[in-house]
Amino acid sequence: MYMYYFLSHKLLSMGGGQERIRTVAENTFILALDGDVDFQPSALQLLIDRMRRNPNVGAACGRIHPIGSGKYMWYF
Repeated sequence: MYMYYFLSHKLLSMGGGQERIRTVAENTFILALDGDVDFQPSALQLLIDRMRRNPNVGAACGRIHPIGSGKYMWYF
């Protein structure tokens, strides 16, 4: 919910007409990751491309595979 307030404040403080605000809003993406996530830039480009294809998509997530080493137990 706080992202909605953050984005609406940013968009409305930009100024300009409704068309400019709509264009900026449609081309704004937020990426939120944990600190230990490693990804390739090409994966991010694929994600953005897929989100642009379908304007009804509001969020996307994927499975994270840990790349660390050492003794660690996973509980599912």
